[in-house]
Amino acid sequence: VDFVRSTVVPTGKFGDIYGAPFFITNNLTVNSTGNDGVYMHKEALAIIAQETMRADFVPQPLKHQITINTTALWGVLEMRNTFGVGLSTRKS
Repeated sequence: VDFVRSTVVPTGKFGDIYGAPFFITNNLTVNSTGNDGVYMHKEALAIIAQETMRADFVPQPLKHQITINTTALWGVLEMRNTFGVGLSTRKS
């Protein structure tokens, strides 16, 4: 994605369409008929955490650094079934 702003790669945000943010992702189901897209409200999906995040600090004095390991159990839940619509797009 070298022809757009550099923020697309770390954030996935490509820009705005009709005032709504436009993101690029590959986290949609795959089918054989083409590419899929989705247009949804920000309240359509929610992140669900089953446990609080735990952090382990591992000091490494010879490297003058501390390694931080985190552990969490989470997932995504569909909160509002009518707040999004699937789009079929063409392959290029």
